[in-house]
Amino acid sequence: MSAYGQYSHALVSRVPNSIVNAQNIGDPIKLYDAVEQHNTYVNTLKACGLTVIELPADEQFPDSVYVEDPVVIIDGVALICKIGHPTREDEVIRVRKVLRELGVPCLEITDPKAVLDGGDVRFTGREILVGISKDRTNYCGVKALEKAFPQYPVVAVRVPDNLLHFTGCMSMVGPDVMCISSTPEGQEIQRFTDQNIRM
Repeated sequence: MSAYGQYSHALVSRVPNSIVNAQNIGDPIKLYDAVEQHNTYVNTLKACGLTVIELPADEQFPDSVYVEDPVVIIDGVALICKIGHPTREDEVIRVRKVLRELGVPCLEITDPKAVLDGGDVRFTGREILVGISKDRTNYCGVKALEKAFPQYPVVAVRVPDNLLHFTGCMSMVGPDVMCISSTPEGQEIQRFTDQNIRM
């Protein structure tokens, strides 16, 4: 990445048939729909001029299509996460491997008590927002982010218990532009960000 919001590569993973058994709290996942949506996503990334690196489907890990969870990349440096759900821990192995092959510097979390899912992290260009979620990211994970990226302030946001990840309700859609869900959970997060984020 040369500047905030300007990317050259995108890492994705093909949809495994086992995605129907993925950890989700919404409606059941339909395989055909997931494959079609993934194809549209990949084609959109390519249309934006990105080099798309597509990992093969990994049937052993139903959630492996969610490649944002195993890693956080800021300023060209990757922090390899310690995914909160035990069935997903080994997903980091192939992500770490491909990043190292691309020459991306990789940092590791050394605190055995830390858990951190990339799906709880958003970089605004000025600070790092990280959701403290019920099962996926804890305060030790926040400290690991602070250690990995000391050049940016890290702001912890409490995620409502019925929300799997922070980014289920918010995302950055461009420099200084944040998109937040109109759901009660999203509005709770917005009240916090309005008081604590320098946009």
